[in-house]
Amino acid sequence: MYEEKIEQMKNASAEENWDLFRQSMRSLLCLISHEALMTLLAVYVKQFVDEYLQTNPQYKTEYSITETGQLTQKTIEDISTKFGEHKGEPGVNEFRKAILKLQDLIGLEHCTADYVDTLISSITNLFLAIAEQSWGTEHADLWYQWLRGTKKEDSLILAKYYNNDPKRMEKSKLLRNQLINYISEYLYKNS
Repeated sequence: MYEEKIEQMKNASAEENWDLFRQSMRSLLCLISHEALMTLLAVYVKQFVDEYLQTNPQYKTEYSITETGQLTQKTIEDISTKFGEHKGEPGVNEFRKAILKLQDLIGLEHCTADYVDTLISSITNLFLAIAEQSWGTEHADLWYQWLRGTKKEDSLILAKYYNNDPKRMEKSKLLRNQLINYISEYLYKNS
């Protein structure tokens, strides 16, 4: 039964149809334990933090807080606080949104509508954060011009450059495919 939804996710990923991707994913998430989902989210949190540290090595000691791969309430609060100091840097705002959703997720009952919506929002924000961090670091001039937004056309920078960047598109596809593989492997092993 889940195989059909996995195929839908693969097709949606290939077509870059995020709405269909999320819709297909929605029905599968409740088949995965809360602990396994938190482990999955920890992978993406760690990926963002690791990539952030590659371009900001001065924070290595301070931010190597995801080394255990566990997302406890304390770890999430620490991450939120520490990255709050870096608002506006590439990917950080989306990352903080994801972290705030993770805080909400911990208090929700597994598989309720709120839980699934919050989980999907967190995944979405993590994917955006990772892609934005990579693109915004490589294209810092455009990123900060967009962020400042002093001219009307500055608001179109992401639509014009970020959305059409082949490296960003490939990174986003890779993130979606990692998610598909994780869900597929988990369901195969546990069905």
